[in-house]
Amino acid sequence: MPNVPFRLTQPSSLLAIGLTAALLTCLPQSASGADPEIVEIKLSAGNFVLVPAQKEIKEGQSIKWVPVDLPDVEHHLKARSPTPDDAFEETDDFDGDNPPMQSFDTAGEIKYFCTKHPKTMRGTITVKPASQ
Repeated sequence: MPNVPFRLTQPSSLLAIGLTAALLTCLPQSASGADPEIVEIKLSAGNFVLVPAQKEIKEGQSIKWVPVDLPDVEHHLKARSPTPDDAFEETDDFDGDNPPMQSFDTAGEIKYFCTKHPKTMRGTITVKPASQ
């Protein structure tokens, strides 16, 4: 028999593979099963901004807004105009300890802003059909 340092038939190897698979199925995922897209909240020239300000995703994907600079400062996101089917849910006040995440299921364009920093924290989300 050849000298093989690792065999999948050993009970400890099979146990390790089984435990890894079990742990992976318990991890939280967005509705589409993928990790959420990230929009960072950063300071630029003394003002809070969204990075990127324009985000393109597909139907079923999620976005998570993560305060990077000064994570103790509160933010509150709201659509700039009504969205079809309430595609954008206004957030509660949040900071770096409780960043919001939202899934987008309907194709279209959503313009939004931070009510606490309305002049500089403005963004657009373009939701493309999942088939594209």
